[in-house]
Amino acid sequence: MDFYKVAIVSCDIRGHSATSARDQVHRVEKINRIVAATIGSCEPGAVVWSSGGDGGHVAFRRAAWQQPAVTLLVELISWAKAERVPLRITCHFGEVCDVLGADDRVQLVGSGINYAGWLLGQVVADDVVASEDFRREMESSATDPAVTFHSPLPFPGRDFPTLLLYLLSLDDTVPSWPVENLGDLARLKNPSAPANDYRKHWDALYFTKRIWQTHSSSKIATSELKRASLNLQYRDRSSNELKSNPLLNRFKDDELESMLKLGQLVERTEGEFICRFDEPGDSLFVILRGQVGVYNSEGKGYHGDAAPMYPYDVGEIVGDFAFALGRHRTADLVALTDVSLLSFNNLDVQSKLLGDDDVGKAAATQFYAYISERILEHVSDNVSYLAGPKGNPIGPLTVGPDSPDDPLQPLRRYCELVPLTTFRVSLDNIAPQDRPKGLCILVAGTLRTETNHELDGREFPIIWIDLHDLQVPPRTYTNLASPLASPKILRIDPKDVDELTGRQKDALFKVLSRVGRRSEDDYRYDVFLCHSSEDKPVVLEVLKRLEEARLECWYDDKDMWPGDTTLSTIEYGVKHSRRILIFASRSYSKSAWTALETAIFTHLQVKNPVDRAIQILVIDQDFDVDDLPGSIRIKQRVEYLGPASIDRLIEVLRS
Repeated sequence: MDFYKVAIVSCDIRGHSATSARDQVHRVEKINRIVAATIGSCEPGAVVWSSGGDGGHVAFRRAAWQQPAVTLLVELISWAKAERVPLRITCHFGEVCDVLGADDRVQLVGSGINYAGWLLGQVVADDVVASEDFRREMESSATDPAVTFHSPLPFPGRDFPTLLLYLLSLDDTVPSWPVENLGDLARLKNPSAPANDYRKHWDALYFTKRIWQTHSSSKIATSELKRASLNLQYRDRSSNELKSNPLLNRFKDDELESMLKLGQLVERTEGEFICRFDEPGDSLFVILRGQVGVYNSEGKGYHGDAAPMYPYDVGEIVGDFAFALGRHRTADLVALTDVSLLSFNNLDVQSKLLGDDDVGKAAATQFYAYISERILEHVSDNVSYLAGPKGNPIGPLTVGPDSPDDPLQPLRRYCELVPLTTFRVSLDNIAPQDRPKGLCILVAGTLRTETNHELDGREFPIIWIDLHDLQVPPRTYTNLASPLASPKILRIDPKDVDELTGRQKDALFKVLSRVGRRSEDDYRYDVFLCHSSEDKPVVLEVLKRLEEARLECWYDDKDMWPGDTTLSTIEYGVKHSRRILIFASRSYSKSAWTALETAIFTHLQVKNPVDRAIQILVIDQDFDVDDLPGSIRIKQRVEYLGPASIDRLIEVLRS
């Protein structure tokens, strides 16, 4: 096995696969013709061509290789300029040995060809880049045209020794390195993204952060960041429109500087995990560069599909719900490309900003205002007593033809996320003037009432209401979590509620008076579905619509589990339901279970006639209403005639 040194001229076409098949074929044929002419100009065996598809490596295995190599460079450069082909060319001189390939041709193996291949993949310049070893050997011989080397830069490689790299020219021009190779400050001053590309503003943050990590007091970086006139946006996936980043765009220049210095720069290569399902969610991330994908949502696996459930791009924020609510991660976050993220940790924000100067405190105020607004949106998406989900707003804040585009806007100004830091949360012992005013919703943790009813923050129950025109008396709760894991309350201020329109406020108070009492009286369900098993097709259709309308339903197949006692489970469901919906049919009249359920509810209604109601949905045209028990025969009925009648039913159930 004999090793010897060769000169290697390498080339490949940037963006080759993105061009048409016809162009690809033409370009590869042209490169092969140029290389073939070089091989033909030398003695047999003096030149070896290692093709790489859209380029390859030309190795000169002769002593006087300089002039043939220069002639090859001239031909490649001339063709690339004439046809505007983005051709990348590198030159190296290194050690190889010969191996007989499977096609009986010479194959080169060794550090020289390895470095040539690595170098070709690292260089972003369209100019010719040459290694120090190539320069030294080339300058030992005169060529036509003459070769000149410019602007040496050290270029470290993980698996290779660090070599100086030069820009090579064959005429009087003096090439310059692209800004990507000149360091963070140069890239901050000379952004490579087009002027109208929103990502250039995120690049400015990225390079400023990199500079501050090694020189935190760099005034040049601070000045350049202000000169960039940042407008931090992201591209909305549903509308494809650019929208303002809701966190970082709210800061003034000095506040943004505090936040940028506080955040940690997290960089991951393509395919790496950023965080995993069920890990502690103590940080949120702003994407500065690259793309992030969400996988394994709720720990349910990948379902045989490599595509992410949700892709997130530059300018978007991920991980903020787990951060805000102190929960574990609900999914895997994976780098879809090489990514750079700005990470904020809760403890850092509290300890370093809140205890800092006035600028830091102002930044912290804005930061937590964003967090509170995001939790407000999240709660509204998952309950029926605010606006409802964005794609299907059904809540009281969306009433009327003049409903605003953002019905939550009046509630954003003063809402806040409040931790309950005591183990036993008793508001009965607090003077009325000192109690937190407003609409208070449990958003994290678990509380137990005096009647041993558990309130789960994941279901967003209202735990007290103290508004100008509506009060639900406070109670005493016990925190079931660790004293170190404090429950959290989203408090909507009375001043925010006062900003609602008259129709919005009336509708909101009507719903809150019902939902608030349900929290107080331990109602878990809006409606109990009383039906015969023979009527399940209609029942399932109605159930689907009721759940879409955010009505919590008791339904036997959903709420009765293996091992449960049927009678006790039914009693629990009926007792904890505000209404009972009777699916009136001939099958209903024959069922012993429906008779029992109706009897239990009727008994409870006698004890509390105001708060419990019976609703009848007639689903059988041949059903005789006289077959209903006399105590409920006179109750309000809705005839089932398809989707429109379900809409009417929903209105009645909400009234």
